Amino acid sequence: MSCTLWFLFQAKLAFERLNIPKIYHPFIQGPKNALSKALAERTGARINIPPPSVMKDELTVAGDKDGVKAAVDEIMRIYNDKKQRCQTVGAEQRELLTLGCILHRRE
Repeated sequence: MSCTLWFLFQAKLAFERLNIPKIYHPFIQGPKNALSKALAERTGARINIPPPSVMKDELTVAGDKDGVKAAVDEIMRIYNDKKQRCQTVGAEQRELLTLGCILHRRE
C-alpha cells in the first residue's frame, strides 16, 4: 500500500473516548446489550462499554468518522436524557435476623 493510500485510509478513521459515569452504562447498553449492538450495526462504529466488574467510566467508540460521530451523538443523547430524568436515591438496608423457634405441640 502506498503512503498516499494509507494516509487516505487513516484520514477516514476516528476514535472517541467518552467519560460517562458507570451508573448510566446499562441505559446505553440496553437489555442484553441490544441497544448498543443495534447502534453499532446502524452506524458501523465499534462501541466498547466496560463490563460491570471493571470500575471505569470510560466508553470508547471507533470506526469511520461519520459512524463514530453518529454513535457518539446518540450515546450522548441517551446519557443527557437519563441524567436529566433520573436521580440517585439512597436507601438504608437493614439486616433481618431470623430466630429459630421450636413449636411445642400440646397433646
